Amino acid sequence: MENQIKKLMLIYLLVIPICKAAAPDESWHQAVQNIPNIQQVNFLDLPNRQITTIPAGLNLQNLQALIISNNLITTIPAGLNLPRLRILIISNNLITTIPAGFNLPNLHILDLNHNEITLIPSNLPNLVELWLNNNLIEAISDNLNLPNLEHLNLKENYIEHVNPQIFTQLPKLRNLNLNKNPLTKQNVTNLRAAAAQLANREITITANDIGPKWKNPAKDIKPAKRQKQVD
Repeated sequence: MENQIKKLMLIYLLVIPICKAAAPDESWHQAVQNIPNIQQVNFLDLPNRQITTIPAGLNLQNLQALIISNNLITTIPAGLNLPRLRILIISNNLITTIPAGFNLPNLHILDLNHNEITLIPSNLPNLVELWLNNNLIEAISDNLNLPNLEHLNLKENYIEHVNPQIFTQLPKLRNLNLNKNPLTKQNVTNLRAAAAQLANREITITANDIGPKWKNPAKDIKPAKRQKQVD
């Protein structure tokens, strides 16, 4: 993913306006208040600003890429008005849930690595890549609405079983990373067998490091993550 994001960022560097916040220890409003022509900005990069919230009703009609990693954000509001947003990188925060009304119709890449999410977000019709490494996910819903998803990374979670029907549920899925989950070898064998039976579709399943040793209670992780909120 890093290589793809770097390529996309290079494109943005060459062709669209970029704005970066200047100083740390700022809220969202403080971080963006000095950015000229904020409504015209296409790429907004706000890492390491100790931002705790994204404003509900955020309205940036031209924004196509938003990076707000390494902050203290706990929730994502449902009413974001970002109709052209294609890339959202919000890794290394404190997010626990994605609201039911979370709807970004043109989002292609969503990076939620290193948060405290328990459920996989859904209802993102154009999402192609979903990154959920190192969260607190224990199960994969049977009702995911991600019809264009090709890459799903669930490394370092607490998933004990994956239904082989996931490949029917996600008809364009091509890469599934399940490393460092408490899965059984038999479950992985069944997944690979199900994937092999699909015609005209090659699926890569990464699950080399699995088993009970990854079955750590989520409560032991949360305090360590929350510590950055008070550091």
